[in-house]
Amino acid sequence: MAEEKEREAERERKRKEKEEKAKQEALQGLEWIADLFLSVSTPVQIAIPTLLQARGRFQAAVRRRLEANLARLHALGNQDGGWRLQRGEGGWSAVLLVPPLAGDLALEARDDCGPRDRAGSDDSPGPTTYSE
Repeated sequence: MAEEKEREAERERKRKEKEEKAKQEALQGLEWIADLFLSVSTPVQIAIPTLLQARGRFQAAVRRRLEANLARLHALGNQDGGWRLQRGEGGWSAVLLVPPLAGDLALEARDDCGPRDRAGSDDSPGPTTYSE
């Protein structure tokens, strides 16, 4: 009976060692991927706590700008059948379906709308907003 318990304990110990080794290998693999593809500069690493605290203000400003841009596109869309706004699934860009003979419609739309997507527009927060 005691020998059976010892064998069971040994099997359990080996199982745990194997599991721990697999975890360590997985973590090393993830660390390699992160270092290779997701490296972050030292200044950004140092600033992370401040950036994370300010994320709410930044996200709100970005959402407002994106919603305003999208509303403007909806308001301009389908006038004279020039182009159609495609359904978006996220991201920063809007996809427009333009007829093959649209000419310079994209440039005209840009001129009519104004430069709403450039940094420093009237409703975008300045860089000092996030240094608090």
